[in-house]
Amino acid sequence: MKNATLIIFILLAGNILTLFYVFSGKFSILGRYVTRGLANQRASPTAHDRVHDLSRLLPRPVDFERHTADINDSKTNDSRLQPKVTESPEEQEGSVLILTPVAGKIKAVPKYLALVKSLTYPRSKTSIAILMSNIHDEESLNNIHAMMAELNDEFKSARLFRKDYEKIVIGPERHSEWMQKERRRILAQSRNQLLLRALGSEQWVLWLDFDLIALPPNITETLIEADKPIVAPHCVYGPQNDTYDLNSYKETKDFHQWKRLTMKSDDELLLAGYADSPPGRLYMRDLRKKGIKLTELDAVGGTCLLVKGRLHRDGLIFPPYVMDNKLETEGLVAMAKKMGYQAYGLPQVIVRH
Repeated sequence: MKNATLIIFILLAGNILTLFYVFSGKFSILGRYVTRGLANQRASPTAHDRVHDLSRLLPRPVDFERHTADINDSKTNDSRLQPKVTESPEEQEGSVLILTPVAGKIKAVPKYLALVKSLTYPRSKTSIAILMSNIHDEESLNNIHAMMAELNDEFKSARLFRKDYEKIVIGPERHSEWMQKERRRILAQSRNQLLLRALGSEQWVLWLDFDLIALPPNITETLIEADKPIVAPHCVYGPQNDTYDLNSYKETKDFHQWKRLTMKSDDELLLAGYADSPPGRLYMRDLRKKGIKLTELDAVGGTCLLVKGRLHRDGLIFPPYVMDNKLETEGLVAMAKKMGYQAYGLPQVIVRH
């Protein structure tokens, strides 16, 4: 029994000595093997360790509070907090962009271009852009190209754009009441097409109808002198100077009362100048008889119209949908009012259609 106890004691002592040599780094075979194995294990990271290492390569989240506090610290130079800002081009003082959509009727264009050339406003500050729609007479188009090239040499610039529409309304029936909503919708789209393609940093945008037959040579200067966001002259026709552009009008209390009594919604188009048009609207002819020289308007026509360029750049367009009972040029004023701008009319300043 004593011998068995002695043997057990010797075995335990031997195991303790072996472990001592291994962990004390002695140059025993077992110690070198174990030590080398532990070293190799530290040198070769596990899959978990490698994923952890990759995460250190990701960009640090921006600490906005810390950077805000250190915004004046000269050591702070984080490009992510210093975005490059490109300023819009400065408005060119006195510059005018004349815009005209032309659909179908091309014979009037040469006379229109001659009318533009008769204007006295400095040509060095005047740009011209025309949108041609649904015109397929190649000979006439070539002639227009030649005339525009000539204007490009005389004015600041002259550009010609093209956009065709499937349902464009031309001919005598274009003034039929039942066609107005569709016709005016397409007109609004063509005006917006031209505007978005041609507008740059011009201070003023002068909209002219292509079949005007007479303009005061100083019409541009006259409209600019009014210094209003939107301003329209009085467009007339015939020997009696009857009002042509009935889209320019002022709404009275009688109109608003009629609208309430008839329970008309803002989404219903209320046309101007027709037998069943709403009462309570003062047209340019009415305002001219009153001797008014400058007045606020609730709608304008597009035969001759001056708009400050920054309004268009801020988003003012010709709505191709009904807004406050109005559409296209009339809708332009409805949108302008929602943007905080007012339209004006000059009943005594005459242009001829």
